[in-house]
Amino acid sequence: MKRVAWLSIPTNLTLVIGVSGVISANLLWLQNRYILVACILVNGVLIGLLNPRIQAEMITELPEEAIGSILSVFYTVIQLTVPGGAVVFAFLANGWTMAIAWIGLVAAIVVGLLYAEVLRRRLARP
Repeated sequence: MKRVAWLSIPTNLTLVIGVSGVISANLLWLQNRYILVACILVNGVLIGLLNPRIQAEMITELPEEAIGSILSVFYTVIQLTVPGGAVVFAFLANGWTMAIAWIGLVAAIVVGLLYAEVLRRRLARP
């Protein structure tokens, strides 16, 4: 299988976060169903490329005796963030307005995007 050299894990993560930001901005302002469907498809492909690469990286980099426990904790945290994010979003939407909830989500995505870019630059240094 040929690797895509320009699509490193940090770059892929940055793209996933960026496309998620476009989805949120689209739902908040544009409300265009074609952009929404296209972004969801692109995000699905990017996540499909990202997950196996992260798992392979973890398996090759972690000590053998700790792989199982570390992967278990990693995927538990991943699974817990989905309902946690839904609770925060619902709290914002019900406490204030739906627009504030979407703006909060876009702000969180921008912070995540900046953090992913910082990580990508740190990992790119020799």
